[in-house]
Amino acid sequence: FLGSKLATTGEIAARDAGIATRRKDLARQREALDARMQVLQARYSKQFNALDSLLTQMQSTSSYLAQQLSAGFSSG
Repeated sequence: FLGSKLATTGEIAARDAGIATRRKDLARQREALDARMQVLQARYSKQFNALDSLLTQMQSTSSYLAQQLSAGFSSG
C-alpha cells in the first residue's frame, strides 16, 4: 500500500506535482496583478495631478474674479 503511495508515480508525487504547478500558476497571476496595479496607479496618479493642476487654475481664476468684483464695487 505505502509503496504505491510513495512511488515516484504514486499519489503523493502526483499531488506534489499538482501543488507545484498551482504555485507557479499563482505566482504568474500575482505578477500579472502587480503589473495591472502599477498601470492603474500610474493612470490614477496622472489623473490626480491633472485634477490638482486644474483646481489650482480654478482657484487662481476665482481669486482674480473676486478681486475684479471687489474693485468694481469699490470704484462704482
